[in-house]
Amino acid sequence: NADADANADANGSSDEATRGTRIDVVALGTGTKCLSHGKRSRCGDVVNDSHAEVIARRSLLRYLNAQMHIAIDRIQQQKDEASPAPPEAPASARALESIFEIMPAGIFVLKPGVQFHFFSTQIPCGDASIFPLASSVDGDEDEVSIRKKKREGETISSGQRHKTGAKLARFMDVTGASTDVDDWRAEFQALGRARTKPGRGESTSSMSCSDKIARWVVLGLQGGDLAGLMSPQQQAIRMASVTLVLNSDQIDQDGAGDGTVRAWAAASTQAAYRAFYQRAKPFANKHFCPKI
Repeated sequence: NADADANADANGSSDEATRGTRIDVVALGTGTKCLSHGKRSRCGDVVNDSHAEVIARRSLLRYLNAQMHIAIDRIQQQKDEASPAPPEAPASARALESIFEIMPAGIFVLKPGVQFHFFSTQIPCGDASIFPLASSVDGDEDEVSIRKKKREGETISSGQRHKTGAKLARFMDVTGASTDVDDWRAEFQALGRARTKPGRGESTSSMSCSDKIARWVVLGLQGGDLAGLMSPQQQAIRMASVTLVLNSDQIDQDGAGDGTVRAWAAASTQAAYRAFYQRAKPFANKHFCPKI
């Protein structure tokens, strides 16, 4: 499951800073399915990607759109109240407050202190899912080194690395020709690569959730349509933080204990930072890196 929280305070996360703040869940999604390439519709009448992170973000877009409508209604309500005989507004309408303000030029800006936080109960598929397990002796080795050890007869722990099922978006050599199977498999768990989501049988055309979150970090959560209605100075609606929950079943398999949990948390946090921000760093402003 994945959701987005709107935090109406720009301060930190300490008890003193968060005391008295308002946190609302504004979007929620759940799902693990993705349509294969052959089932995509040219009419745009089907949902191609139903992974939880994507569904939550689609829900967030509906929320942002609704908030813009509320801001417009508030402007009209203020005009009506200023008229000689203002009409009585319903109590529900009077209670609604938007997270947006409308500037004189007709563009929308977020009110000061409004932040968005992303929370997921699973590690997103793709690059963020690749990190060494706590029990791995050589967990920081890349997949090519691991395959070399296997060829040389060295024993590799089955818990060497937490892996992704997402498939490489494209793997070609410098001449543009496909490489052999062994080289392709060696690169399958390579770090920092763009991937498509796995499908049963036929492959999909949907990029992994790690790749999509990296795009949201760089371009914002609002999408192209809403970006045209927002202030150029504000540029984008960005995630202030990303919180991921580790799979307790896998941790138990790797060995219980506080040390194991801390090691998993450190490794997965580093992987998330790499997947969501570091590999997109040439395109991202350093101030837009969410807290992970």
